[in-house]
Amino acid sequence: DPVLAKMDRAIHNLPPEVEIPLPMTRPQTPESPRQKPQKDSRGTYFLKRDATGWHRHYIEVHVVNAVVFHATAKKNPEEVYCTTLHEIDRLIEERSKRQLDDDEEELRERVQRDLPKTYHDYLDVFSKVSSDILSPH
Repeated sequence: DPVLAKMDRAIHNLPPEVEIPLPMTRPQTPESPRQKPQKDSRGTYFLKRDATGWHRHYIEVHVVNAVVFHATAKKNPEEVYCTTLHEIDRLIEERSKRQLDDDEEELRERVQRDLPKTYHDYLDVFSKVSSDILSPH
């Protein structure tokens, strides 16, 4: 029976019958052979690595059973992360509530009333308190 064989493998901590490929590693951005000195307000410095290609980095998400998860966690403990949809929804809700908290009630109501629902993720753009803060320079 394949179900019993699978349970037996899980109980005795044996590897799965099918070899699961390890996740691909992200390509490292190569250092440029000749580094040109850069200058800013603090002085001269050298870039340690080329920052191009940062947008190509990705996160892999997989649904796996307990045995595969345990084997992967042993091989790559720094790549294991767990979250729930409830936690993600809660963080999004907190962020959307926080966006106009410091502003006047009248402004907050007007922005939420006049701005289309599709743009409610960008409520912080209309924050009077946030716009009064200068960016670091």
